[in-house]
Amino acid sequence: MAWIQAKFTCKEKDLELVEEVLTAFKVLSITIKDAGDQPILDQISGERLLWDICRIEGLFTSKVNQELVARHLTTKVSKLSISWELLQEEDWINSWKREAQPFCCGDSLWIYPSWSTIRNVSCPHIIIDPGLAFGTGGHPTTLMCLQWLEKQNLFGKTIIDYGCGSGILGISAIVLGAHKVIAIDNDPLAISATRENAAKNGVTQKQLFCYPPEMLSQDIEGDILIANILAKPLYKLASRFKKLTKSRGILCLSGVLDTQISYIQKGYENEFQFKKSIITEDWALLEGKKKL
Repeated sequence: MAWIQAKFTCKEKDLELVEEVLTAFKVLSITIKDAGDQPILDQISGERLLWDICRIEGLFTSKVNQELVARHLTTKVSKLSISWELLQEEDWINSWKREAQPFCCGDSLWIYPSWSTIRNVSCPHIIIDPGLAFGTGGHPTTLMCLQWLEKQNLFGKTIIDYGCGSGILGISAIVLGAHKVIAIDNDPLAISATRENAAKNGVTQKQLFCYPPEMLSQDIEGDILIANILAKPLYKLASRFKKLTKSRGILCLSGVLDTQISYIQKGYENEFQFKKSIITEDWALLEGKKKL
């Protein structure tokens, strides 16, 4: 089977109009990417944050009327340049495989796509499928969190993964010895992806619990709370994270640019003592210990 993919750029303010047109023509999927070099991460505050200039890829069946789609788009957004590309099924699958290769994210923790037939079972490892919109470990902030988790003593501990996405951090914590993980996300697709990936890794529902934020019990506390989201929601969630972290518990925050470290720490410093931040490619990981 073949598909047709439309590619173009637009301003963030025009994105809703573009999506309306693509949806009207029965688009199969819409992918939104950065058209420049502006860092934005998935986040769980409920507020939609996107790049100022977005690159859009719309996937259609081969029967789509390209001329009609282009005409309607240009009536909504002026000076829109659209290119079309034919995608064969084999090309689509192989592009996933090229992008999602097994890798070791620390001393011994391996991340594998499910199609990989070569696995080092003597090392801790997890399976995360390529193509998910919620993270497969490639972004520097996710990688830092995985490397940080590998260095922690997780045995017998309860981990809270706030903004769980694909579940990569929570599932890794279980594989690395955590007793229980509470995964939280306000996107139902993230909850579904986390549960599916947990099952692929043999993680049971008694080990990993998934909740939207509003369903979280008031008395839940974690030995470690890890959150890889944006600086703004991290700052806004400070009071909630304080309640979710046990006395002398550990807080791990990422999704923060190195220029935002002091901004984030100000929201937490009255109850947490922070170590020196870990920096990778202008991204930071903040580790704090809750005071008595």
